[in-house]
Amino acid sequence: MVEEKILIVDDDEVELKRDSDVLTGVGYEVVGCRSGAEALEYLHNNPVELVLLDVNMPEMNGYDVCLNIRKHFPLDDLPIIFLTNQENEASVAQGFQSGASDFVCKSAAPDVLLARIGVHLRLSRSLRNLRDISLTDDLTGAYNRRHAICSLRELFARSKRYGTNFSIVYFD
Repeated sequence: MVEEKILIVDDDEVELKRDSDVLTGVGYEVVGCRSGAEALEYLHNNPVELVLLDVNMPEMNGYDVCLNIRKHFPLDDLPIIFLTNQENEASVAQGFQSGASDFVCKSAAPDVLLARIGVHLRLSRSLRNLRDISLTDDLTGAYNRRHAICSLRELFARSKRYGTNFSIVYFD
């Protein structure tokens, strides 16, 4: 049974295969990318439910990749878990500042990795569900006033940023 799709980003072929085998072994669909640029391109065209991201990669490190992902995917939409051998205070702080959801040491037992992935996937599903419930009418499923206000804020910000006009029609 295939469940959620997980993107693993790691320049080390052995680590990528090991993590991929662990995840596919329990039913996750796994996609592997060998660089940050490749991962960003993949995410631009394909949905995933979670990203496992190596910190130390050539050209673009994991922190930069994470910052780029966060430009398009908010924290509650796409969990990002750093896989690293660096669990010192500075690297963990930098990871969370760049938008990470969690850290897992590469030497951790597979059960620890699977447990953390499970927690973040459940949390992400719950947050999406709460957002959907808060923005739609229970009876009709139509967007409600809260959705209109959120949309207006977004439209105003986009209009201001790009210097464009917009119009809105709202029926109640």
